[in-house]
Order: sequence, then structure tokens, then C-alpha cells
Amino acid sequence: MCTVLKTNPGKFEGQSCITQQAYDWMLDGMSSERGSTEEGTPDVFNGPFTLDDAAGMCRECVKDLLQADRLELYESNEGFVTVEIVG
Repeated sequence: MCTVLKTNPGKFEGQSCITQQAYDWMLDGMSSERGSTEEGTPDVFNGPFTLDDAAGMCRECVKDLLQADRLELYESNEGFVTVEIVG
């Protein structure tokens, strides 16, 4: 379990550091499929993921990211962000 962002308030409250990284990727236009907050569809990031992708993450999140097939990033209408790890 991630120990970096779980207790920090704000957009990523209750989320792992993978969530913040995926959000940064989305802002940089790196998602393979663009989502829509209004439609409830995610931004999608397809693996495989590398150690370079995991730079700055806690050990637990590095392991989770390297094992993931894809990430699905959702942003709620209230501005909160979540990630579903697939695979």
C-alpha cells in the first residue's frame, strides 16, 4: 500500500503515487485514449511500464506499476482523481 499520498488532502486524497504520475502523463498528452469527465470515460495508459515510468514513486507503487497492463485515470466532476490498475 502506498504511503506517499494516502493522507494528503486535495485532488489526490486517498490515492497512490501512481495516480499523481498518471495525471501528470495525462496533462502532457501521453494517454493512448482520451477520456471525458462529463461522459465518465477514463484516460487510458497502456503498458508495459518501465522503471523510468516509475521514477519518484514509492517502492510499493513501483511494483504495482511494473505489473500493470494498463491504467485507467478518472477525474470526477468535483475534480478528484482516481486510477484503476488493470492487469
